Amino acid sequence: MGPMLAAHPDLELSGVWARRSEAASALAGQLGARGVAEFDQLLDGCDAVLFCVPPDVQCALGARAAAAGKHLLLDKPVGLTVTQVEELLAVVTQHGVTTQVLFTNRYASYVRDFVAEVSGRELHGLQMTWVNGAVTEGQLFATPWRLAEGCLFDLGPHAFDLAQACAGPVAAAEATVNAQGLAAVVLTHESGALSSLTLGFATARENPVWRLQAFDATTH
Repeated sequence: MGPMLAAHPDLELSGVWARRSEAASALAGQLGARGVAEFDQLLDGCDAVLFCVPPDVQCALGARAAAAGKHLLLDKPVGLTVTQVEELLAVVTQHGVTTQVLFTNRYASYVRDFVAEVSGRELHGLQMTWVNGAVTEGQLFATPWRLAEGCLFDLGPHAFDLAQACAGPVAAAEATVNAQGLAAVVLTHESGALSSLTLGFATARENPVWRLQAFDATTH
């Protein structure tokens, strides 16, 4: 995320903080920013904060940043429990700051085109298959919280977001996860449409699958 922010023509990357100050200083040096040893020092010199930390840590730090009047660019999932997220929301609401969750798939042109094409149609439902090896041993995303919580917490927010963007708000959800970490999810939308999602990130390292199809009366 740091290089992305530093490259934006209308944004000044003011500082970098990490739990290891030497890591913050090293990255900050590469990006032309300042490395800070304390989180509060970061807040002193910025208008908004982007997070790249475990979800429960994000909720705690996000509340501190919101209380200081800083806008929040949040990673997903926002937290690991409903209580964590509600506590963050309360602070955000109290201090009137802006928040956005960064669903990176939404910035891909082919995803934007797909959502624009189907969001105006009366959909019967969606089918998504998203299986990859992102959390297999030695991979960049094989972090402790992902290994502990599984694909519903990592791929799930992206999948649910796209399903809602295409077929509207969700009224009910059911999920089953097997011993291999593969999840089968059924979303019932308020419109009556059904979304069927198959998600997994601990298999298919060499042959990842990402497929999304929408169904309506014209589908054949």
